[in-house]
Amino acid sequence: MKKIIAAAILVAFTLSIAFADDLPDMPLKVTYRKAVMGEGYVIQFHNISEDLLPIRVTFENPPTKTSKEFRLNIPAFKTKEFGHLEGWTALLGDKITVENANYKTQHLELKQSVSEK
Repeated sequence: MKKIIAAAILVAFTLSIAFADDLPDMPLKVTYRKAVMGEGYVIQFHNISEDLLPIRVTFENPPTKTSKEFRLNIPAFKTKEFGHLEGWTALLGDKITVENANYKTQHLELKQSVSEK
């Protein structure tokens, strides 16, 4: 019985990976800028579609091993900014994962831009 359950889980996992590759790219552009007030950066989520885009965003700071998850709804062709006032002080090196079940997951990392060097 345990072998059957393990096999079923393996098949389900394999199918979920196969279908994830078939998903379209998320209609979202992610940029960032230095925060005007306070420290860190403000992450900008640009919905480039004509539909409301609900997303789940996970911020992770590898050096401190801290992470936090947020759910955002971004209106069509609009930008939502997210920084320390919204609940996360984004720093260089932070990793960001953006998810929506209908699209490929985006994985990003905050890196120093050429103009900041």
